[in-house]
Amino acid sequence: MKVLQVLIILAALAHLIEAVAFTLASDQPKQVLPGCNYTCGGVKVPYPFGIGNSTAQDHTPCYINSKFMLTCTDNSKLIYGKNIQVLDINPQGQMEMRFFVSHLCTNSSSNSNNNTEKANKPSLRVSSLAISSTDNKFITVGCDSFGYLNSNFKGATYSTGCLTRCYDFDTKMVIGNNTGKCTGLGCCEVDIPPLMKNITIQAFKFSPSTLSMENSCSYSFIAKQGSYNFSVEHIKKLPYNTFPMVVNWVVTNESCRIAQTTNSYACKENSECVDKDSDYDGYRCKCLAGFEGNPYVPGGCRGKGGFGTVYKGELDDNRIVAIKKSKTIDKSQIEQFINEVDVVSQINHRNVVKLLGCCLETEVPLLVYEFVSNGTLSEFIHTKGKTNDPTWKTRLKIAAEVAEALSYLHSYASTPIIHRDVKSDNILLDGTNTAKVSDFGASRLVPLDQTEIATMVQGTIGYLDPEYMQTSQLTEKSDVYSFGVVLVELLTGEKPFCFGRPEERRSLAMHFLSCLKKDNVFEVIQDGLWNEENKQEIKEVAVLAAKCLRLRGEERPSMKEVAMELEGMRLMNKHSWIKDDSNVEESRYLLHESSSSIYEPGDSNKHGDIGYDSLKDHVLITLDDGR
Repeated sequence: MKVLQVLIILAALAHLIEAVAFTLASDQPKQVLPGCNYTCGGVKVPYPFGIGNSTAQDHTPCYINSKFMLTCTDNSKLIYGKNIQVLDINPQGQMEMRFFVSHLCTNSSSNSNNNTEKANKPSLRVSSLAISSTDNKFITVGCDSFGYLNSNFKGATYSTGCLTRCYDFDTKMVIGNNTGKCTGLGCCEVDIPPLMKNITIQAFKFSPSTLSMENSCSYSFIAKQGSYNFSVEHIKKLPYNTFPMVVNWVVTNESCRIAQTTNSYACKENSECVDKDSDYDGYRCKCLAGFEGNPYVPGGCRGKGGFGTVYKGELDDNRIVAIKKSKTIDKSQIEQFINEVDVVSQINHRNVVKLLGCCLETEVPLLVYEFVSNGTLSEFIHTKGKTNDPTWKTRLKIAAEVAEALSYLHSYASTPIIHRDVKSDNILLDGTNTAKVSDFGASRLVPLDQTEIATMVQGTIGYLDPEYMQTSQLTEKSDVYSFGVVLVELLTGEKPFCFGRPEERRSLAMHFLSCLKKDNVFEVIQDGLWNEENKQEIKEVAVLAAKCLRLRGEERPSMKEVAMELEGMRLMNKHSWIKDDSNVEESRYLLHESSSSIYEPGDSNKHGDIGYDSLKDHVLITLDDGR
């Protein structure tokens, strides 16, 4: 019966989608800066690489710095440096290029000491590029030949190489080896060590032997694995001047810790810095878990997950909308799609994103929402240098609006709704920084005669209710816990969970509670957020967050109580004349009582560290990527 009701709702809404004129360029996230070319001769050029300057008004370079500058020739070849052809660029940190062969030939019919030409020495002297040790081989072809691959790294020179000697040349033996494999006879190959950068290749020959061949050459080169097949004819003359080679690239040779203190730090919102790979020296950026795209482009990492991707579209009446598109149409996602429509169609609240329509007549399901223009709360909090209003009043307003929306879902919707994935990424902000709770794909309707639902644990690491993780019993208090983490984010400016932090600080909630218990909570409050005027109010919000983060759900306040307390603080701000000395003193007394009661005997938070230790083994077993 429930499915039938949902289908009726879908049919009633479906006609709205017919007016949508898609302005979706492609399924690819942003890869280049505005006004920059993305391709040359069929090769994609993602930022931080770039060709020339932008055609946008500022005409800024399309590359992050000169080491990433490329040229597109008249015959549509993509060139790095003076003459190195680029075949492919991977935004995750690799580039494939055609690199040159070092060769040296000897005329064996001459007894002169000058019968050997001078070998060319191809070089690639760019400190941000290292030869991939896993994707390439170093190869030397010839008889009585050897070759070196030299690298200059941190002031020292390192070399590797291989040799092949024939002495009395036996054509039958070499021909018998003519299987295409480089086995050591007429052709040798070696693995390439990590961190070979600023490289030079040079081919050599041993002193003339009794070779019966008229000409004898040595060839040394780097080749992508599988790109070279040996032939005995190559001993006389190698028919190739270049081979494909894979290099690892980094933004700079700095560590993440150092790079993050500079103005040139390259990792944009919803991304993180990576510098631990043994095959390169320096840092790269990658999108956070649950995001996809190009981490070097503003807005390049983006809304990825269980359902799909969110696009920007336009209606015939010029209204901008957000279109949520499923990636695939497997059964689980269809159920999630129907669930989201079922939930959101019952919601009408100014702080919940509005569903405008849906469509089942396309290859994959589509949902059409109001477009919320100012990004996510996560971007607002965590994006360095993002233009926003950093004042405490704005953050308190956002917190109160989100609490009001969740209170409505729990208490006032026609059927109570548990969001189940409350996090800053699922809270959108409009042009006035009004909060809009979004993404109800994981939400659940609660039958009126029940207070909890048995479900498979789903959510996002750092926000998940520990009690829910242990019991799989979903209650409204699970949303309260997650909202408590959002409050701590607003207070500290830190991310809820980070493996890069020391173990005792990986969980923001646990670290925050520890500081509050020691009465040094301002150690973790974001710099510049508090002053003497709002210090007391911020501490009150910190205490409220601690109440939301109690390990036992029954000890947490309801969202209605949380919303009333936050709205009361906002009203005190609006009507500051009611803050006379007696009220301030009373507030301080109540705050002290409230703060103390959080850790009274019998309260679950007194044993918060023990509870956390017993739960943390569960975290990575049951969690998805939080969509």
